[in-house]
Amino acid sequence: MEQFFAKFVFCSNNVDKPLIIDPGETRYWVREVPKLESDDVDFLSKIEKEIPHLMYHLLHERKMSVSNKGRMYFDPALLFTPALQRIMMNSRSLVEAAIYDLCDDILSSTGEESFSFVPGDLRLMLTDKGVKADDASVRHVLKDLWRLKPHATPSTYVRYTYGAGIYGNYAGQSAKGRNFTVTRDLLHEISENCRFVDNAGEITEHQDVRLSTGESQAPF
Repeated sequence: MEQFFAKFVFCSNNVDKPLIIDPGETRYWVREVPKLESDDVDFLSKIEKEIPHLMYHLLHERKMSVSNKGRMYFDPALLFTPALQRIMMNSRSLVEAAIYDLCDDILSSTGEESFSFVPGDLRLMLTDKGVKADDASVRHVLKDLWRLKPHATPSTYVRYTYGAGIYGNYAGQSAKGRNFTVTRDLLHEISENCRFVDNAGEITEHQDVRLSTGESQAPF
């Protein structure tokens, strides 16, 4: 049986979540095309006339500026764009997105660089915010997706609780448990960087893919 290889082109006006793209996915190159500056009623016919010239140029004149870097040919870092990063962030599960927003809100409200908690703390605050989650789903995000590990032994930390009647919305009190810790740097890394995952499901060295300042340069 012959193997089937193909490349698909998806077009959408939905720039936030046209399809699900999980973090670590390397099969997509997303470009956000700017709006036309003016209407051209003959735009389609002009494009159709350009096709033969474009194909000739690609087949006979253009030379690749990059070499083969792996199974997908291109180095994934070359294909990582702000548009792709936005879709990956919006492709997170409801629980993960809610945990991310909650952690970001706590750090912003308290002015701290980090805070600690046990899964039950987050679950209770998410419930107060109208998000249904159980301890297992919270642990899945923390341990499997964010690769966090709890303290080996119970330790003292500041437990935050949420309430509309609390000044600043969050109140802290001393607690003890095998807690996780989230930092501003971690949230920044989740938001801004793309962690590439190998076939075994382990995060490789971060490769530290930063958002490009523009998308004007194609990788070929």
